[in-house]
Amino acid sequence: MRTDSPFRRWMGVIVPVAVIWFISAAVTTLMVAYCRYILMPHQTADLDVFAQEAFWRREYAARRLLVTAIGDGLIIAYGLWERGRDKKAGRTPEFPVRMHPAWICLMPVLGVALCLFVNAAMNLSGLVRLLANDYQEVGEALFPAGQEALSLLTVGLLAPLAEEIIFRGVIFPRLRGLYRGVVPAVFSAVLFGAFHGNLAQGIYAFCLGFVFAWGYEKTGRFGAAIALHIAANACSLILSGMNLSWGLSDLLIIMGVSGLVLTAGTGLLAKKSADCAALRDGQRSDH
Repeated sequence: MRTDSPFRRWMGVIVPVAVIWFISAAVTTLMVAYCRYILMPHQTADLDVFAQEAFWRREYAARRLLVTAIGDGLIIAYGLWERGRDKKAGRTPEFPVRMHPAWICLMPVLGVALCLFVNAAMNLSGLVRLLANDYQEVGEALFPAGQEALSLLTVGLLAPLAEEIIFRGVIFPRLRGLYRGVVPAVFSAVLFGAFHGNLAQGIYAFCLGFVFAWGYEKTGRFGAAIALHIAANACSLILSGMNLSWGLSDLLIIMGVSGLVLTAGTGLLAKKSADCAALRDGQRSDH
């Protein structure tokens, strides 16, 4: 593996975060400009200032998922380019093990359990009530009525791919070139949470991002992080669409059952990962 100076390594972490923030901001700004300065003048000439303001905001809100999809597509292209550069330059670090791809089939189960567990925990802790306004804004932005198919495509598929390619596909391996142990997973999860731009999503994304990195680390398969993320987002979409009201007993049951599934699943992965590492070390000692 090629080694760079600490400064170059840190820039390799900071630059991708700055680029994806710029992409998201640029796409959003262009759509706002279109709604306000191109679309609005043709349709609101006879309206007062307040009605015009309401018009362009409503038109932008109707296109917010499209903005997200465009931004995700650009981020995916950029992330794949960065991963290609790392591979070509020999900067891709090795993971302790590389488990059989069949183990990725376990990830959707763990992703659903993780989504349920974290949601139940945040409800029980009172964070959902404390951040009720943030949750309402997020729900309106990501799950607008009448755009279920676009929500599924964007939130359920494109967003997980874009975010995993950057945060676990690019940033997490580069952090492993700087630190060992749990620090790369924690730091990548912090950046992942901060990228979402609000406290409600930030806390949730941090918790999930840490597990996504852990799954990648233990399996050595990038597909494990993607499968975890897609399953968690799909579960979140379904829960939002069902608009359920959970009582205390419901939350305790959900947290208990999902917690047991997570404990069993992660324990099984950890054991299998350790067995694979031991087998690999034994084969190396034989040589």
